[in-house]
Amino acid sequence: MSLLENLSVETVARLVTAPAVSVTSDMALRQVLGVMRDYRVSAVTLEDSGEIVGIFTERDALRAMAAGEDSDTEIRRLASPYPLMVTKGEPIAKAVAKMSANGYRHLPLADDDGRVIGMVDVMSIINWLVDHFPQAIYNLPPTSEALREREGP
Repeated sequence: MSLLENLSVETVARLVTAPAVSVTSDMALRQVLGVMRDYRVSAVTLEDSGEIVGIFTERDALRAMAAGEDSDTEIRRLASPYPLMVTKGEPIAKAVAKMSANGYRHLPLADDDGRVIGMVDVMSIINWLVDHFPQAIYNLPPTSEALREREGP
């Protein structure tokens, strides 16, 4: 089966995802950064009354630090509201498309009832690719044009 066929058939449930870590939206930035450090995650969801109302990622943390945000700032002011999510039954290709189209590196993974059960991140997809297509990955030439350009703006 080809890579494209595999991405369209295999579901997001097959990925080894980062753990689901949620915080309340009224927590302070410093508290959330402590949670992220303690759980060794690069993104957390914000939850109010059992509903996901936002996502805060390491990219948001860098933006907050660069802007000189106070460490007591409520996380809801810094997080992206109502994030796109994927469900465990969706194909990996759909998760990749959502991430690519929107510039995301993290998508909360929800179960059939809408509860967040994990975090799909770029590394989980890369690890899946390497596990399923080792010949293609390990046989790449040692240098690449893509590596000569830096990522981002």
